Amino acid sequence: PASACASATDVSAALASFVGRLKGIKRKVEEARSEEDEHVRRCARRLELLRGVGEPLQNGGAGAGEGASNATNGAAANVARANGHTNPGAGESSLGSEDRTARLVVDFLERSGLHRAADALVASAGIADAVDSQLHAAARAIRASIAQDRSCARALEWSAENRARLRRHQSPLEFQLRVQEFIQLVRTGDRSAAVAYARAHFPPHARQHMRLLQRAMATLAFPHPDSAAAAYPDLFAEDAWAMLERQFACDHRLIHGAPERAPLLVALSAGLAALRTEACEGADGDDSDSDGDSDGDSDGDSD
Repeated sequence: PASACASATDVSAALASFVGRLKGIKRKVEEARSEEDEHVRRCARRLELLRGVGEPLQNGGAGAGEGASNATNGAAANVARANGHTNPGAGESSLGSEDRTARLVVDFLERSGLHRAADALVASAGIADAVDSQLHAAARAIRASIAQDRSCARALEWSAENRARLRRHQSPLEFQLRVQEFIQLVRTGDRSAAVAYARAHFPPHARQHMRLLQRAMATLAFPHPDSAAAAYPDLFAEDAWAMLERQFACDHRLIHGAPERAPLLVALSAGLAALRTEACEGADGDDSDSDGDSDGDSDGDSD
């Protein structure tokens, strides 16, 4: 009887544990489904924004005789479309143009670190479904943890989640983060922890980054962290955190398909280049001829 009671207790505990695991799985499935529904809704919204691309490209476009202003607007609009900044409507209404401009400015503000201004513009323009605010916010938090908190934990978590894509682009970010954490242990003088950390995390990177790995391990040969810092100042430099932040920002844009240069600057460059039309050059030529005639007349008068 005692063994039967014990067996029944074990079975009950096992069933309770199993039910707990099932509830946890159910909660994760519901969260994943909710996240998936949100992604589907945002994709549907962006598909609506893309529906108006074809017809404006066929009916719109600035001809040479329409003047420099129309050429500038057409070039900027085409560059905006090429970067995914489109809005529905074949008529290219002023509201759609404002939405495109707002998206370009939001992207530029996020790249410039003006996050509050970007959030305010998204709210005022009502383009939350057309911009990746959550993506920017997540990247912002990781960059702050690197630059301000001097921590690699969140960046390493992000690197683990995107390891396949980072490897495809041959990014050194994860190894650089591991080296930085190792150097922090050496800096504190905890040599045993540094050795254990190196054994746990360096082997997967040994083939690709052997030279830097050897330099990092050589810091353990010095009796004091200050001596190691004097021998390898680049590994112990404070600007290593800024370098890691820049590397993360670059890789974050790379794996999400964002251009290296802000689309707003590309659109502005295209608009300025479009001003170099035949009409503008002709006007410049006329001005130069008239200047030359006036100079000639003045010279003749002086003679």
